[in-house]
Amino acid sequence: MNRVILIKSVSEKTQIPQAKVEACLNAILESVNEALNKGDKVTLNRFGTFYVKDYPERKVMMPKTKELTLIKAKSVAKFKPTTGFIKQKK
Repeated sequence: MNRVILIKSVSEKTQIPQAKVEACLNAILESVNEALNKGDKVTLNRFGTFYVKDYPERKVMMPKTKELTLIKAKSVAKFKPTTGFIKQKK
């Protein structure tokens, strides 16, 4: 499912015009992005938690050249679904 299909699906289920659904989705994503950039977690009950994981600077050896290379520190957005969020197949 992509963004367009999600907006259409929500619009059909709620009888809200697609333009309003898209505006709401944009506001939600913007709010999540702002919170993550501040270093906050975003927890949605019965869905999951968005958070930021920081990776420190590190040295790695390139397999082909055996040369040490420096990988810069970075922050990555992560998502952890709530337990039982996806129904398991029997």
